[in-house]
Amino acid sequence: MQHEHRRRRRAPSLLAAALAIGATLTLAQPALATPAPTQCTVDRKCPTAPAGRDDPPPTQPPRPQPLPPPVIPSDQDTLSTLVNAGVPQTQPTWPGVGPALGTGVAQPTPGQRVVRIVIIGDSYMSGEGAGAYYNAHGVLPPPPSYQVGPGGALMMVPAPGYQLSDYDEDWRHRSANSAALLAIAELRRQNPDVVFDVRFEASSGAETKNYWVPQNDAGRVNPAQGDVLLPDRADHHADLVIVGLGGNDIGFADRLKLAVKLSDTRPLRALDQQYAPMLAPRSDDTEWLDAINTGPGVPSTLVSRYIQIVRDIHRFSGDGTRVMMVSYPSGLVSGKVPTGITGTFINSSEVDLLAPLAGQLAGSMRRAQQIMQAHGIQSDLLDIQGAYQGHELGTPDPYVNGLTLRFGAPNLSNALQESFHSNASGTALLSRYYAETIATSLKLVYKPPTPPQPTPGGGGGGGASPNEPPPTWYSDPSNPPATGNPGTGSPGTGTPITGYPDLDPIPGTQPSDPAAPGTGLENPPPTIPIPDPGEGQPHHTGPACTPNEDPTLPPPRLHGGKCLG
Repeated sequence: MQHEHRRRRRAPSLLAAALAIGATLTLAQPALATPAPTQCTVDRKCPTAPAGRDDPPPTQPPRPQPLPPPVIPSDQDTLSTLVNAGVPQTQPTWPGVGPALGTGVAQPTPGQRVVRIVIIGDSYMSGEGAGAYYNAHGVLPPPPSYQVGPGGALMMVPAPGYQLSDYDEDWRHRSANSAALLAIAELRRQNPDVVFDVRFEASSGAETKNYWVPQNDAGRVNPAQGDVLLPDRADHHADLVIVGLGGNDIGFADRLKLAVKLSDTRPLRALDQQYAPMLAPRSDDTEWLDAINTGPGVPSTLVSRYIQIVRDIHRFSGDGTRVMMVSYPSGLVSGKVPTGITGTFINSSEVDLLAPLAGQLAGSMRRAQQIMQAHGIQSDLLDIQGAYQGHELGTPDPYVNGLTLRFGAPNLSNALQESFHSNASGTALLSRYYAETIATSLKLVYKPPTPPQPTPGGGGGGGASPNEPPPTWYSDPSNPPATGNPGTGSPGTGTPITGYPDLDPIPGTQPSDPAAPGTGLENPPPTIPIPDPGEGQPHHTGPACTPNEDPTLPPPRLHGGKCLG
């Protein structure tokens, strides 16, 4: 190169000059390089060669810029998009005059056995998605008729003895097709000599905190579900309490809405990380201490929250009560995208993020059960996460609703309530597992249909995928059901068992026709007012109650202005 020749020609003369003035030149030090000429392009981008080199560096590819955060559509925009896309819409149905929630009216004969069952839970326990929802009074009214009104508008005409308000949708969505009620109906048929007194407290959208505090969200008003067991209720003792909660504690509804709104999974992944601490593993001692030392409904993990609820049930319901926790059926399988319109809005990456939730919830229940067993607290677990194997979304005959909209819903949350919940075929299958475990717990007669039912302790049951265990009943081996459990109640008194016909109606409401035959509302109990605590404001916590000195006791509960326990 021209510059190299110039350096070679000048080097001897420089050395001679240095020797002439007596300077010492260290040859190991490199000579200063002459800057390379600048090579500029026509757009004035002039790369500079590094010292000691003549050639310019290779052009580096531009560094990728981070993607901007996604714009999340509003609920109203999303609802409009779903409607315009043709997502199926469901409408309220009235299958006919049915009994009130619970047992309606029953007259036990002298010496007749009475079995009391309390059902506590969220949408999967209430029967969300299976249709035939009771109204706010706990009644299934007969179908209305329609007539053409002024201006040609179609007007609803209530059935005789009913009012228009009887057809208002109760967004708690307590279904006559819920698995628990179907199971009890079958047990009632096979045990005609037993009176079943049922309290159906479950409500769509409920969290574990709603065992302790009233629920008031998205049009769903429900009293604290655990209040049915408090001593001021004359019939607070239960032979069996069925509990199915936890899905809303880890944001099931929020996850569903995000998945529907966006194909970009970053917000959904962020939400997954937000709820991860609720499912994080901790030592048995940490879980136990969190449950007994933290206020009702606020422990850090689901494991501790389950422990807290089960301890409270045993505390207030009395000796002899059995608690049966129920997990969630998995309606999604990783790698299997739902078909039809659902697959348009839910992609494979979102399925992979949503599918593990059922197993994670079941794992928390199982941990809680094991810890309680170590402390002598009875609990059974019906694990049904694998019950729908072969009938998940994306299969020809799914037992789970795909994406659906509820006609006339006031907001996106209510519109999507039935989506990704069991349909009537699913709850019918689940009812068989419920029936066998209830019958085993309470020593009732039950002839199981095929397919085979869950086997105590594992194994058996319907088929399941390799990643999902078959439906399994984990009975508490240290607290087996009593032989010949006689049930409770007041056998021989001839007192009518009214079940729970009004199911704590919305404040200020009463059945429009309390004497209507067949409704079970002949003698409704008084309306229980439900104060609105505001979002996230519990009624059973706060400074009004002093913690127990005995750490083995559950935290005190504030009820009716009094501290219980």
